[in-house]
Amino acid sequence: MRGRSDLAAAGAVAHAGPADVVARAEVVVTILSGAAATRSAALDAGMLAAMAPGAVWAQIGTIGVAATEELAGVVAAQRPDVMFVDAPVSGTRGPAEAGELFILASGPQAARARVGPAFGAVGQGPEDGQRRRLPGLRAGVGGQGHGPGPGRRPRPVA
Repeated sequence: MRGRSDLAAAGAVAHAGPADVVARAEVVVTILSGAAATRSAALDAGMLAAMAPGAVWAQIGTIGVAATEELAGVVAAQRPDVMFVDAPVSGTRGPAEAGELFILASGPQAARARVGPAFGAVGQGPEDGQRRRLPGLRAGVGGQGHGPGPGRRPRPVA
């Protein structure tokens, strides 16, 4: 594990907390350990409140459908000027380290170009997911509660 001074020498900048990190970001990506950690960072630690108007929040952690829908609702109610993208990833540590995760994104079309560079750094970007995107917040990934359901196939988006 690298020390703080090593990271700073490599260009990393330390911040006091999630709110400080996102204040000037155009795209914020969260991939935390679960729904409780994501909710804590976004709501309790002030991340969502501190996001810049027009920013995109791409939530790519495995937090479940109920938590995803809850957070999307909170964003819509509290920060309608922030675009929420549900973007579950498929892949294990090996593909993650190789930048080969499969990302299925669902959210506003206006967010697509903005999340592309961030998604491209860790895997196959939003084009793959958007073609398979379903209405609402359920992207076409099976096994994580985000799938289209038994016997159904994701519908392409024009």
